Amino acid sequence: MMFQALFLLSAVTLAAGKSGEALEHTGKPVVMDCKKKFVSVEFAAYGIYSSDNSFGLQGSCDPASSSTQKVKDLCEGRNKCEVQASNSVFGDPCVGIRKYLIVKWKCQSYKKGESLEHTGKPVVMDCKKKFVSVEFAAYGIYSSDNSFGLQGSCDPASSSTQKVKDLCEGRNKCEVQASNSVFGDPCVGIRKYLIVKWKCQSYKKGESLEHTGKPVVMDCKKKFVSVEFAAYGIHSGDNSFGLQGSCDPASSSTQKVKDLCEGRNKCEVQASNSVFGDPCVGIRKYLIVKW
Repeated sequence: MMFQALFLLSAVTLAAGKSGEALEHTGKPVVMDCKKKFVSVEFAAYGIYSSDNSFGLQGSCDPASSSTQKVKDLCEGRNKCEVQASNSVFGDPCVGIRKYLIVKWKCQSYKKGESLEHTGKPVVMDCKKKFVSVEFAAYGIYSSDNSFGLQGSCDPASSSTQKVKDLCEGRNKCEVQASNSVFGDPCVGIRKYLIVKWKCQSYKKGESLEHTGKPVVMDCKKKFVSVEFAAYGIHSGDNSFGLQGSCDPASSSTQKVKDLCEGRNKCEVQASNSVFGDPCVGIRKYLIVKW
């Protein structure tokens, strides 16, 4: 029953976006073409995801668990991308059984910025009174179609997107340098550039000060909480409590609030070391949540 429920949920999700299928050993890939927009991968499965497929494949072959992440790594943020249904791409989730690949994606419009290494000119994300929502980032040579005419082979640092999220997610304005000091050096001796794609989002926002006992309260009435960002520490000197100083927020803040509150109608979270751990001992902290 649980598998059936999960399958039905996935089928509903798949119906909402663009989707494509590709059969192993045919050489015909799934092609995601978003023209002037950007690929946003929602879901992928390489195996036998469902017996209701274009190729009439039957049998049992649970898809490779890393399918979605693999397609994201290859295609997220590109204008066009092709992915083969192949063990060389995904590994072999069930030896001796013919498999297919299904991908579901959307074509999104983002703001985009590029920055060249060694110039000192950062990517600037300025959302005014809205908040930065990072969709994709790559530091290396993501594509030869770049503003700087860089060519050659330099696979971007795999942690690029997460790094920019850690620096900028939920801020009104943020600047990021194309620099090894920020991302590490994915290819020594090759000049690199940074590309970032983001949206400016409107969220509800709440703040809570440590030791006050007053939590951040997320009340969505008959709707459901969707946590976009959280930081427990001193996220910014521009806070409701006038806290200043240096205290990098706990890196797990957002995930912790998601674990506590995602999908609930109402949720309260205290600004407390007992919830988040203590990212900077002896410094008074606050919690900010955007949802």
